[in-house]
Amino acid sequence: MLSSIITNTNQAEEVELIIVYNAESGFFNSVSSSVHKFVSPETYSCQLCRVSHGLVGMLGPWKTYLERLPVPVRSYHRSQFQTTFPDYADTRLPSILLRKRNGDFTPMLEADVIERAGNLMTLINLLNDALQGHEDLGSA
Repeated sequence: MLSSIITNTNQAEEVELIIVYNAESGFFNSVSSSVHKFVSPETYSCQLCRVSHGLVGMLGPWKTYLERLPVPVRSYHRSQFQTTFPDYADTRLPSILLRKRNGDFTPMLEADVIERAGNLMTLINLLNDALQGHEDLGSA
């Protein structure tokens, strides 16, 4: 499920990667989104969902990639993120953010970059580049 934490063994202390999907949570919304993404992908509002999830859930390569990151990963649907972090409710979605030790967020991949990714491998490469050498991740 999306609002879960993927636990990693090599975690940078008190830093987490926040993945925010531009979709709503819940069974009906998930089914509706899955159908929309395949029937009319050009009008689907969440490119991150489109490249990282299949018809029935998260793609294996995306899940494996996230599990191997050196930081904990927490995923949110749009309304969950806006409720949990109201100060960041106007963040353009989808987005991948680094939540720093002091609680502030640093964008790793913003919506426009995610929208241009086109496929999962490009998304992973873009995120690797964004995370590479980030001071809050140590040697990640």
